[in-house]
Amino acid sequence: MMPVVVRQVVNGYSQFEFLEAGIVSESERGTLWSAASAADNATIETNQLQADSAVVTLAKESQLYPRPASEMVGYWHCPCPGRNHFMLLNTARNEFNCGCCKQGGEADARRSWVETQRGKKTCP
Repeated sequence: MMPVVVRQVVNGYSQFEFLEAGIVSESERGTLWSAASAADNATIETNQLQADSAVVTLAKESQLYPRPASEMVGYWHCPCPGRNHFMLLNTARNEFNCGCCKQGGEADARRSWVETQRGKKTCP
């Protein structure tokens, strides 16, 4: 089965939608679900090794409660300060990126941006 299908089973699509549509059989569904869950757990474990990176440490200090991403090695998620969406932390490049707010950069630049964003309720 294609990797994109395996990823979609875990990220946003119900495993039963694939079953009902006839895309996978019951036995394939169980196998795909197990494989995707195992892959996600392995990615989370790898990302947890980067918990001491500067960008993750800064997110913790800013009380943004970062968590390791399950989709990609080298990334963490945390809430955008004062917002209702998430931003990505790239541990390899020591950068943050918020697509909604169209903000990003090195960890040090994020410190001042976090403080200006707190309390705002909408994207710029």
